[in-house]
Amino acid sequence: MCRCVAAFPPRPAPRPTLTPPPPSVLASGDVVNAELKLSEFAALDYTFQGTLEGNLAEAVCAACAATDAAAFATACAEYDKIKRLDPWHTGLLLAIKKMHGEEDGGEDEDLT
Repeated sequence: MCRCVAAFPPRPAPRPTLTPPPPSVLASGDVVNAELKLSEFAALDYTFQGTLEGNLAEAVCAACAATDAAAFATACAEYDKIKRLDPWHTGLLLAIKKMHGEEDGGEDEDLT
C-alpha cells in the first residue's frame, strides 16, 4: 500500500460562490419560498450561516422582501468587492433585482 495517500488526506470540495436554491427561487418571484429554502439549507449546512455567501443570500432575501433596490445593490457590491461574481450569477442577480426592485410602478409621473 502506498503511504503517500495517508500523508495527503482528501480535501473537501470548494464551496460554490452562491448557493443555487435561494437565488433561483427569487428569480421566479417567490420571496417567502426563497426564505424557507435559505433556512432549510442553513439547517443542512451548519457552516453556511456567517459565511460571505450566507450573508449575501440573507441580504438579498431581505432586500427583496422589503423591495429595497438600494439594499440589494449594496449587498451585491459588498460581496463583489471580496469575491468576484461570475457572469451567470451576475445575470441571475440582475434578473432578481429587476423583478423585485421595481415593483413600485416603475414609471415616472409627469408633475407638469
